[in-house]
Amino acid sequence: MKKIRDHLNGLNLKQQLVGLVMLISLVLVIVSYFVTFSQVNRFVNQEMYNLVNRSQKAIIHRFLVTDTEATNAKEIIFDYNDPNITHLIYDKDLDLIMTNSNVILGENVLNEIESRIPTQEEESKAYRLITRQSQDLYVVTRVNDDVTVATILSHQYQNDFRQIVIQLIFFVVFLTIGVILIFFLWWATSIINPLKNISNYMRDIHKKDKSKLDTTRQDEIGDVARSIITMENELKRQENVKMEMIHNISHDLKTPITTIKTYSESIKDGIYPYDTLEKSVDVILENADRLERKAHSLLVLNQLDALEDESVELRPINMKEIVSKVILDLKVVRPEIDVLTHLEDVTYMGDDELWRICIENLLDNAFRYAVSVIEVALTPQHLTIYNDGEKMSEDRIEKLFKPYEKGTEGQFGLGLSIVDRMTKRMGYVTRGYNHKEGVEFEISDPRPKAEYTKRMRKQRKG
Repeated sequence: MKKIRDHLNGLNLKQQLVGLVMLISLVLVIVSYFVTFSQVNRFVNQEMYNLVNRSQKAIIHRFLVTDTEATNAKEIIFDYNDPNITHLIYDKDLDLIMTNSNVILGENVLNEIESRIPTQEEESKAYRLITRQSQDLYVVTRVNDDVTVATILSHQYQNDFRQIVIQLIFFVVFLTIGVILIFFLWWATSIINPLKNISNYMRDIHKKDKSKLDTTRQDEIGDVARSIITMENELKRQENVKMEMIHNISHDLKTPITTIKTYSESIKDGIYPYDTLEKSVDVILENADRLERKAHSLLVLNQLDALEDESVELRPINMKEIVSKVILDLKVVRPEIDVLTHLEDVTYMGDDELWRICIENLLDNAFRYAVSVIEVALTPQHLTIYNDGEKMSEDRIEKLFKPYEKGTEGQFGLGLSIVDRMTKRMGYVTRGYNHKEGVEFEISDPRPKAEYTKRMRKQRKG
């Protein structure tokens, strides 16, 4: 069995389909043979009886209307002499008074027929004349009290008729199977060849000379081809974005590193580039913070990629406490910005470190673009962070949470992508949109309100 399975696994799709069709065809032929044979026998027997019955009725009719004493009576009664049909006309004393046969019938045949006539209760009845050579069909019909007609049909005629019917049926069956097989092979080829093209295309995806994909098909194969083209274009776009991002990140990292190095060397030489020692050190610390934030974002994004399949341990988190601490930490970045808060004492499910990172990134984004005010609202249903900075374009809104996307002022932000992926892992949804005279980001629970209420009730009970 294992060898058969290994052999089947070694066949390509076309060979498997052809083998399957051949096997189904063979089964159909075998089943058709046995089913057809029984049905054909029944059909042939019925047709032979009808043939004998029709021929016998014609003979009886002519016998009744013809003067049997006339010299040409036999020619009139047996007007059409079929060599396969023999008619025997008996009188009431079982004497054979007329027949169309030119061959002397065997005594055993005549004895069997003559034995049936006196014992037959029905007006007409069919029998089988069984001998070592054949099984002839014969029908005995009582015309009246004085006349009985027995008609014999040759077994050879029955066999010939049966053979013709079977041949005709199997010709139709084989012709149908052949047409279906040809159509199926054409259909299979129309599927297998595009699949081969897709396989070759994927194998040679990095080469210039690639096979062409048929994207005009409206079936699933066409959908796969179009999805592959879309995926390839998206991968190319992301690759270009990554390369550009690496270039820009290198430039972004180079600036604070150069500043730190220059200021440090100047202080070492006793020179204070920013008026005083304290102010010059503050510049170094500020640039060090910038480097730390960028490195931390890259590290978090890589960790998310590595832990994509691992679940987050969800536990009740006091969101008001986390939001308040993050606001306090980041407010010093731009002290001239007014931060208005409306924080309810609510509990969200998740991990406190992940929530802290999410809120830090959203507030950092708000402080970067705000003109004069930031509004933070926390309720059981959602957390919103609004800033009165410049509104986003529609194209920018669609790409807000994609990593490595170029944002406003040409910066490559990872923060929003990190927020989106972290909140999804904790069961929440993040979205951004233009609002009033600025931009607002919202984190909300997508689950129904009844489920949320039930969950909060369990948390309070615990």
